[in-house]
Amino acid sequence: MEMHYNEAGFYFEFNPSLELYQTMEQAGLLHCLAAFDGDEMIGYCSFFMSRHLFNRDLVAASSDALYVHPDYRNRPIAGKLIAKSERYAKEHGANVFVWHTRAGTALSNVLLKRPEYEAWDMCIARRF
Repeated sequence: MEMHYNEAGFYFEFNPSLELYQTMEQAGLLHCLAAFDGDEMIGYCSFFMSRHLFNRDLVAASSDALYVHPDYRNRPIAGKLIAKSERYAKEHGANVFVWHTRAGTALSNVLLKRPEYEAWDMCIARRF
């Protein structure tokens, strides 16, 4: 996680709440798939799944993190994590998967070139 954080360039300090991650996982809200090379984890995709508050028939999966170690980025690992995460979410009742990514990233550029993906919302932040 820390390598991912350092590379992403977030404006806040790396200080994950492992307790919150565990609580959400135990409640069935947080899911994570990982890619391994032997015993070493080389990538992961974490996402949340829940019913939408405005429509109980809509079960949305929403990405938390997608990361592949830099030494393994010349392989189709990210694509496999995306496909497997979407398949897992669909098999567990989701009818939409929302990928949160910064504009102009490799992930946003690749997904927006594919006809089955579409841009939905824009987030605007104000720091306090």
